[in-house]
Amino acid sequence: MCKRKPKEKPIPELTSQNIHEVLPLLYEAKVVPVEKRHIYDVFYTPKIEATEFKATPIIMFLGQYSVGKTSMIKYFVGSEYPGSMIGPEPTTDCFTAIFYSDNPHEEMGPSLIANPTLPFGALQKFGGAFENRLRGAAVDSKILKHMTFIDTPGILAGDKQVKSRN
Repeated sequence: MCKRKPKEKPIPELTSQNIHEVLPLLYEAKVVPVEKRHIYDVFYTPKIEATEFKATPIIMFLGQYSVGKTSMIKYFVGSEYPGSMIGPEPTTDCFTAIFYSDNPHEEMGPSLIANPTLPFGALQKFGGAFENRLRGAAVDSKILKHMTFIDTPGILAGDKQVKSRN
């Protein structure tokens, strides 16, 4: 007995106007079968979810502690965000995703990763220790409709970096 392939819906031509709709369709039709055949998700990353395709660009702020990462995000957002602390000593102790929402709130790492409307599901591969050092801050800010910010803990300079400056 022959199995008949289900009739596939044709994929529209890719243009700059429809890229958000067509790119996930192309990925599902062309790339996912190859990833499944070669068990790509086992040794590298799981398949890309639709929320990741629709996500705004993510900008991560990196640097030593007390150089103004949180202050710069506060300036861009236009206000404090839930969980932000600014001070002379290291104050940011976890990774904070600052994203748009009509109702400002703070979201802890495990629920942030499990939320299917947010593009952070792939972070589960880093395990529970990372999930506990991650939190989200939903903020009603115009700029966050177009991008997401990640505030990171400060990087402490080691002896090698300090000695090379003298």
